[in-house]
Amino acid sequence: VVQIEMMAQATSFVLNKINPNITELDIEVALLTVQNAKFRKFVVPGMDLVIKADFIKNRGPMMTNDCQIYCNDELMSEATVMASLKIN
Repeated sequence: VVQIEMMAQATSFVLNKINPNITELDIEVALLTVQNAKFRKFVVPGMDLVIKADFIKNRGPMMTNDCQIYCNDELMSEATVMASLKIN
């Protein structure tokens, strides 16, 4: 669950690439689906992790990202994460 949450949080940084002024907006983000989740290795406290999120598509208020977690360039887990965006 924690790894999925890390990946979902990392997708919010992708929004900075789409709109550099994103921090000035009041946005609500909700996790909708997690697909193709694979946990390849154990993640334990003290590991230095790198989380990558690649923007795949955007349809209306929904955004899909492919995410991976690495430790020392070794793939630890991966998932496709879909979130809804609501600009207030």
